[in-house]
Amino acid sequence: VLYVSDCYISDDWGVAAIAIANIITARETGLPLGILVNRYKAEMLTGFLKIEGNALGKTGKIYLMNKEKALLTVPRVYPVKTNEVILKERIEMLPAFIAQTGQPQLLGVYRDFLGKAVFGAVMLMELTDWIVVAEQGMDEIFAPLHQLTLQMIIIGLVSVFIFVFLSFLISFLHHKVEVKAIQLEEMKNNMFQDSKMAAMGQMASSVADEINNPLTGVLNNIQLFKMMAQGKEGTRVSEINS
Repeated sequence: VLYVSDCYISDDWGVAAIAIANIITARETGLPLGILVNRYKAEMLTGFLKIEGNALGKTGKIYLMNKEKALLTVPRVYPVKTNEVILKERIEMLPAFIAQTGQPQLLGVYRDFLGKAVFGAVMLMELTDWIVVAEQGMDEIFAPLHQLTLQMIIIGLVSVFIFVFLSFLISFLHHKVEVKAIQLEEMKNNMFQDSKMAAMGQMASSVADEINNPLTGVLNNIQLFKMMAQGKEGTRVSEINS
């Protein structure tokens, strides 16, 4: 059986210390032979909690306080880091009022001794009635969420840019297609007009040929009649002279 004392100021050391005692019994009879007491400086607890606190990131800290809300260890990033803090500094904080059982309890969000928003948890050590407090800054806790939010914002902005670019590109291509369609329609109309003019020219040429052929025959006949008329008149003149 172990007995652990509360922290106290050692007269000979002049610093905070704790005592751990256990009863020494005889092997054969089991009767108590005496009490073995070991004393430790409270710095031992600070070193242990610092090692444990590394898992809480850059802003995390673990520290001890007793039921009277007096600090038993110096929290990391505490403004005053001397041995005079132990058992002399009291923290009027939420954890001292919440820890009532030996089970870990989440405190949620509150302000620590620096006035910063932290997320904390507490546990009461029933053997010594010490309160273990673990805290971590809200900025560090929500840093992954902030990074994810930033990434989502960047992805959203890139998506909007791509959407706007594609919309502009589609609109530009649609305009080009419309212009080409109009040009093709104009070319089609021009070709249709040219084909009509060519057809009319061909028809006029055919009609002219059809008209020209009879006219040529008529002109030839007129010329022949003229020649014949001139020949007869010449014969009459010669006959008169003779």
